[in-house]
Amino acid sequence: MNQETNLYRNSSKTVKLLAMSGGICVILLLTFLYCIGLFDGELKVKPAVFSGAALLVMLILLLSSLLSLRDKSAQIVLNKNHFSEKQPHWQRHLG
Repeated sequence: MNQETNLYRNSSKTVKLLAMSGGICVILLLTFLYCIGLFDGELKVKPAVFSGAALLVMLILLLSSLLSLRDKSAQIVLNKNHFSEKQPHWQRHLG
């Protein structure tokens, strides 16, 4: 008897998470534009560097998540003999 369990991604939760990430990216973009002096003409270097770096990281993570959203295969496969997953090792350590 070879019973196999497949666990798939919850697409509604993933879409909500990506929408929240997109909102955070918009807020970081507005913060970056404010810090470089687009609205008031005064340059604020430290906040501009922080918001620009955070925006870059968030955009990379958002784009990689959007690209992996098309994958409809099982994220975790549990079998009597083995366990396999599509999650990188560094994500497993982050929680």
